[in-house]
Amino acid sequence: LSIRERVLPEDHPDLAQSYNNVGYSYGKLGDNSKKLEYQQKALAIFERVLPEDHPNLASSYNNVGCSYGALGDHEKELEYDLKALAIRERVLPGNHPDLALSCNNIAWTYYALGRLEEAATYMRRAADIINRSTLPENHRKRVNYNKWADQMEQKARQARGGA
Repeated sequence: LSIRERVLPEDHPDLAQSYNNVGYSYGKLGDNSKKLEYQQKALAIFERVLPEDHPNLASSYNNVGCSYGALGDHEKELEYDLKALAIRERVLPGNHPDLALSCNNIAWTYYALGRLEEAATYMRRAADIINRSTLPENHRKRVNYNKWADQMEQKARQARGGA
């Protein structure tokens, strides 16, 4: 990062990637505030230099959302998750695993907020997308998304008084 900060313009995408990597490292060390700080630096660069529908911008929104979630701010997490999904819906085919990932993230965010109906809806959508993908039948994402969709639907039914 320090080398890139010296030799690259302040809006260079490679500098943003370094900020993102440093943020990831802070997250692995358990410092989610620092993780968010660096991921926001990366996002600020990407927002200035990338087209509004660029997949890297969606990934950056996803990263910032995850950081807010790790800090317990699920409303902000949802805001960024939805931004990532909006881009991915515009630029990716309907069976792309990253589209399923966005739906998965939104489902877990709604779950954390106690909004079980929305959580179940988005997790089922994630499962449906991943089931149409080219991933093998036994791929862990397919297995997990389907299992989680079933579990969230069951919890939503229980919450509204059904069996």
